[in-house]
Amino acid sequence: MLYSLPAAMDLLASTMSNFGLILTSASVFQMIKGSIVVIVALMSVTILNRKLSIQQMIGVIFVFMGVSLVGFASVSSMGESSAIGIGLLIIAQVGQATQLVTEEHLLKKYN
Repeated sequence: MLYSLPAAMDLLASTMSNFGLILTSASVFQMIKGSIVVIVALMSVTILNRKLSIQQMIGVIFVFMGVSLVGFASVSSMGESSAIGIGLLIIAQVGQATQLVTEEHLLKKYN
């Protein structure tokens, strides 16, 4: 019962990722999945009270810029369906990040 939230987030993330893949190209799909680095970093700082080093912050900024460029380029060239697909992929990445941060919290607490 304890791990039902991470399991539900994994199910949500997998489902949303598959729907997002239908609406975007495979290359955009893979690049947008890289946004999990940014989301997990933000959640780790806010929820787990982690401190990021300067190198980690710079890395997160570069990943954010790269994912943003790919997302904007995809929407401008492919249109509305790509925007919906990217939205679904971002929802999926938030779900995946929630799963990872929740699992880390639970393993720290009960290990």
